[in-house]
Amino acid sequence: MTDYYKILGISKTATEQEIKKAYKKMALKWHPDKNLDNKKEAEQKFKEISEAYQVLSDPEKRKIYNQFGKEGLNNNGVGGDFFNNINPNDLFGSVFGNIFGQQFGNTNKYPFNFQQSNFQQSNFQQANFQQNKPQKREINHNVECTLEELYHGSTKQIFVENKQYTINIKPGWKEHTKISFNEQHYNITFTIKEKKHDIYIKADDNLILEKKINLLDALKGFETSIQSINGKNHTVNTGPLVGNNLNFILKKSGMPIRKNGQIIGYGDLIVKFIISLVGLEYHQKQAIINILDKNI
Repeated sequence: MTDYYKILGISKTATEQEIKKAYKKMALKWHPDKNLDNKKEAEQKFKEISEAYQVLSDPEKRKIYNQFGKEGLNNNGVGGDFFNNINPNDLFGSVFGNIFGQQFGNTNKYPFNFQQSNFQQSNFQQANFQQNKPQKREINHNVECTLEELYHGSTKQIFVENKQYTINIKPGWKEHTKISFNEQHYNITFTIKEKKHDIYIKADDNLILEKKINLLDALKGFETSIQSINGKNHTVNTGPLVGNNLNFILKKSGMPIRKNGQIIGYGDLIVKFIISLVGLEYHQKQAIINILDKNI
């Protein structure tokens, strides 16, 4: 019994799309012009593949075949001339069209003359590429940026796969921001990574600056200069720093806040004063004692 499903290598529940895909794969594999060393076998296989596709791609013929087999097609008036007049070349041409830059198929009844076909090996190579196009390689590349580069914006030239890519870093970009390029044989994604800063610690859009002071300054209050990430110097005057009040906040001196491609504001610069007892002179220690005496 002729098993059309087995010929195409599909299941009996195959969809119309799966049937067509299977036909394309098998027809390319067994086309006689591609199998010159075993042409006779290829001609027979090619004919069987074409017959199977013409039956299974037609819902009515497929229904009869599923119930009664190939004999059922003959008994229902579908067979006879239908099987004798199948032209595999014409069917091949109708399915593939001019995918190779020319139209294939001839008007001769089967058996057909394969010598008349002008299929070339390159045609099959191109067809196989179309049908089995390989997945593109995915390449990931990290782009390390300083906080200053993420604050002001920057342009970096990066070479990957012997090609130069220009990365335009926008002010306010955050770590893990991705930039992708689609190439012919691969896709490449650049991911922003923040470099550790010598002075500032980034906390979302805010920056933290730790500054050591001695106990005497903490008790009396003092004046100091603080430089923000944009290079500006800020004069800070504090009162006595007592209890947990050891932070000073410079508003809008942190990182840019970017939304919908625009800078909509800035975070804060949080100065954390850390009290150190190291390096105090004798007279400074005496001054600390006097201050503590007055507050006891």
